[in-house]
Amino acid sequence: MNKNKIYLWFVPINSQLKPISFQEIKWKKNMSHSRSFQYEHSRGYVRQALSEVLEIPPLDIPIISPPGLPPKLPSDMGYLSFSHCREGLLIGWSLKNIGVDIESAGRFFESKKISNKFFGYNEKK
Repeated sequence: MNKNKIYLWFVPINSQLKPISFQEIKWKKNMSHSRSFQYEHSRGYVRQALSEVLEIPPLDIPIISPPGLPPKLPSDMGYLSFSHCREGLLIGWSLKNIGVDIESAGRFFESKKISNKFFGYNEKK
């Protein structure tokens, strides 16, 4: 595996759900219907995507992903980030720290304010 590679996946929101762990099933039972769907959709596809890269069965991927918190992997398995929009899910994985974000094309937001808040000079450059 190339240590400098970054993997990105986009999963449409209407994609068939994938299996999630027993703990994730327990967590999603305490959520609203829409939040529960989003949680199951994201965790199932994160597991599926990482399975391809790490060559581990999806349900054996040791993701720690309580609702509302960033997902974590053991330190030797890289870094994971994902973001939702109305159309789907963006998943990013790398051996180095990574952060991804996705916005719907029709959503208005002031990108300059966001970049000033979150990015340093070199990142903006």
